[in-house]
Amino acid sequence: MGQHTQSTPLLDNLQLLLKELREPAAVFDNRGQKIFANRVWQFTKQTSQNAVQTLVSERNRQSHECQIEGGNASIAQVSNYQVVIFFQEQSYYDLKDKILKSILGCVDCEESIFTSITRVLGELLGWRWVAVNKFKPDCTVEVLAHWDTNQLVDNFTYSLAGVPCESVEQTQKFTRFENLTELFPNDTHIQEIGAQVYAGYVYKDSRGCVVGHIFLMHDNSFVNWSLAEDVLHMASVIIGKAISLQQKEQEVQKHKHLAERDNLTGVFNQLAFDRDIAAAFKAQTTDSKNQFVIAVIDLDGMKQINDQLGHQQGDKLLQTFAQELTAACRDSDRAYRIGGDEFVVIYYLANLDLAKVLKERLNQAIANVVARGFEQVGASIGFAASSEGDKTAKGIFALADERMYQDKRLNKQNMRK
Repeated sequence: MGQHTQSTPLLDNLQLLLKELREPAAVFDNRGQKIFANRVWQFTKQTSQNAVQTLVSERNRQSHECQIEGGNASIAQVSNYQVVIFFQEQSYYDLKDKILKSILGCVDCEESIFTSITRVLGELLGWRWVAVNKFKPDCTVEVLAHWDTNQLVDNFTYSLAGVPCESVEQTQKFTRFENLTELFPNDTHIQEIGAQVYAGYVYKDSRGCVVGHIFLMHDNSFVNWSLAEDVLHMASVIIGKAISLQQKEQEVQKHKHLAERDNLTGVFNQLAFDRDIAAAFKAQTTDSKNQFVIAVIDLDGMKQINDQLGHQQGDKLLQTFAQELTAACRDSDRAYRIGGDEFVVIYYLANLDLAKVLKERLNQAIANVVARGFEQVGASIGFAASSEGDKTAKGIFALADERMYQDKRLNKQNMRK
């Protein structure tokens, strides 16, 4: 401290704070005279020290950051003092490199991309608060991951109106604020926690649409804005890519779901049946306990409904039967429509001893269809077990289909009586 500078409580506190920093730091008065420097300051090149002093002497009273030889100088106006923290070039890039590598590592992290990136920024960047948020249609923000004072904390939702995040959402650019408590007097959260500086950056999906943003806040102004912007940009890119991959996977699953479903009834289709029965036989080969039964079902009376009432009613019959068939199945079973009025069910972990019970369930499904207005409808059913015949998908289906036709002939004979 200079000989002619009177000690004040604020200056004493600044001195205690700057002594703890690993970066060169000093306090100047408003005339540009250095009145305190921490121990690391003496190891800074004299040319860099001179450049900092020149900047302090010539600058206006607004906090800012500037590049000088050998690094970046962050200058903050604190009452009647100017506090300079000099981020030497090598340490700046070492820290930046470490943070960016850690962010890239979040791609393969087991926890969510939002949580892992928030954790990295919270642990390495040095800001007190870090959050990854999602913008919602009702002008609110959903916090997906939140770091507060060295730990992850519970998430919450808040309104965009009148808060720094609103500017980020509107400009869709890197946004920074200082003197937060003065700029946002109506933001009760900022007032309560005493946040002083803010940095925010949006992230986008594969279509270029803004999904949410990342923000940093700190309760003092000694921050590196350049590092914050670089890191937030990289984090937004990584989150955006992760969201894009997630969206593509959802699209793939959606198309896959549609590809294996019957468009009219919503049950599985022939493609899904061929895949599932092949997988069922493979599972049985691995473990003999994995036996299964298939039922081939042919609706009787479909042609008469189409001819007499029209194809619209015929379609409604198929949809109604599919609903009842699905309801008659266990959660583990699967129903398929493989032709016009032909359906198949795979009953997993079942054998022919259960055929009587299964047929009763199917007959009840038909009775429910009749009760729903299709009085002239019936069904012919044939069962076959995976342990029968040549134990192939083609063989078991042919056997069940043959038994279905036997049931159809029997039904016709009963109708003549």
